[in-house]
Amino acid sequence: MVIELDISWKEEVFDYHPNSRAWVYQSNRLLSDAECSALESELTQFVAHWTAHGSQLTAKAMVLYNRFVVLVADESRTAASGCSIDASVHFLQKMEAQFDIQLFDRTQVAFVNANGQIETIHFTKVKSALQSGALSATSLIFNNSIATKAALTEQWLIPLEASWLKKYL
Repeated sequence: MVIELDISWKEEVFDYHPNSRAWVYQSNRLLSDAECSALESELTQFVAHWTAHGSQLTAKAMVLYNRFVVLVADESRTAASGCSIDASVHFLQKMEAQFDIQLFDRTQVAFVNANGQIETIHFTKVKSALQSGALSATSLIFNNSIATKAALTEQWLIPLEASWLKKYL
């Protein structure tokens, strides 16, 4: 899949407070368009009923670039609680089984290759990918450790040299 760096998804959370909580879950494989549609339908149902201590969370869920599940909760209205976060994790585990994907493997680093496609590599192979030229200091990587809407919209896709992977340069 060639990534066109479509950023129209940012409009979905434009009105959310910059400090809104955000979670990014990376699939171990590229999802088909049909799978994305089905998964987005499930996600929409989930966030429509996602609550914290009985109060409805103002939240959005998206599947981006056929690979990433993103949840954003505007905590300026209702704060996400431990129980609500647990509920999202349990829901996503259910989605893993339903779609035969893995969303909780943080050892895989997603990046945009020279052909504009998203690839993943185990973090232990980053150094050899840099040596072979498959990755460079300016390669764009997905920083899935972001925690806020502001970070999601501004710091999710960053050059390798600006990420925790810079230690391999």
